Amino acid sequence: IGGWMFDNYSAAAAFYTMAALSAIALVLVIVFLPRLEDIKRNPNPLLERKAVSTTSVKPSVRNAWKDPHVKGIMTYRTSVGLSRNALVSFLPIFLTSKFAASATQVGIILAIFLLLGALLQPLMGVASDRFDRTKLTIVGMSVGAALLFAMPFVPSLEGVLPLVVLAPIFSAAAEAPALALGTEAGRKHGMATVLSLYDTAMGIGMVGGPLISGLFVDNLGINSIFYLWGVVGFIAAIICHLHLRGKNNKTFQEKPENVKIVEKGTSE
Repeated sequence: IGGWMFDNYSAAAAFYTMAALSAIALVLVIVFLPRLEDIKRNPNPLLERKAVSTTSVKPSVRNAWKDPHVKGIMTYRTSVGLSRNALVSFLPIFLTSKFAASATQVGIILAIFLLLGALLQPLMGVASDRFDRTKLTIVGMSVGAALLFAMPFVPSLEGVLPLVVLAPIFSAAAEAPALALGTEAGRKHGMATVLSLYDTAMGIGMVGGPLISGLFVDNLGINSIFYLWGVVGFIAAIICHLHLRGKNNKTFQEKPENVKIVEKGTSE
């Protein structure tokens, strides 16, 4: 939408449109997000019978940081932040400078990349519950890095489309199982504690990606960032594999002795 608005109206019109869409999203959240009072008054019947772990978890950033599985997922999140933010920031420059792409064409390509990745998440979530999560994560990271490395070799704008379609497929293939593995670590060290570490890793990547990419583009040209983040992606996949190896369970199951069923109307 932004590219089409820019080509047909102006850059200001694109920003006004984004502001209007953001306002609509805010209204929808206010309308549809249930209030805490409503949740307490009308609890979900599916939650009336639930499994509760009797093992107390003492949150500790230090213990979580020492967990190799947490380090593996943090490596994945950092690499995603580095490459994805750099790609979104500099892919338009690459497309316009090499193929003279219009703003609408750039917008369509970015929309395909981002939207396809989002739509594939449920499918890849099902796959991560059935197959080896570690292998899915590593394969997705490795193939994604290879596709990124191949971008400068594309001869035409039409040739970019297959890469843009394949990249989010393997990105989603890595993201869903990685999040599942991260959730398992959260059960051990405290969910909020572990998720905060993952967000920190992603934030570092999101800040570092555009900064480092800008330095490379200024000194080595636009193609250099695709080589850079392709190689970084391969290295991150290796590091992630070293931390996650042996973590090959398909679904998380608590030990029976640590789980009890809470019936409606009974005390724990």
